[in-house]
Amino acid sequence: MRKCSICEERGSGYDKIVTATSSSGLPASRVGQQQGRFTRATIFSKVPFDLTSKEDRVRICYMQACLASVIAEALTNADVRELFGLSADAKVKASRVIRDTLERGLIQPVDPDTAPRYMRYVPLWA
Repeated sequence: MRKCSICEERGSGYDKIVTATSSSGLPASRVGQQQGRFTRATIFSKVPFDLTSKEDRVRICYMQACLASVIAEALTNADVRELFGLSADAKVKASRVIRDTLERGLIQPVDPDTAPRYMRYVPLWA
């Protein structure tokens, strides 16, 4: 955690975890309650796209959309490719991750009538 600079500051906690893991190229962390007494965040090491589970891909995509929304931006296909270390030729893989995240009801298009090439996404709550 020190390597990701998560422990150096106090404040908005989870936003800092998401920012630090994203900027370090790490997958989104998993957060849950431990015996109803405290919150536990698990940080994962970098995993190749093909070894990442669908659940993890959806969680990572959602967290990236949340992070983009916090800084007044929106998630794009290019952002997903960069996040997973995919080449520009892997647009289909990134689109599949976005579609799976949409199907789970975690993100929504900024403008559903925009051409697919220009689609941008925000968390459902935004």
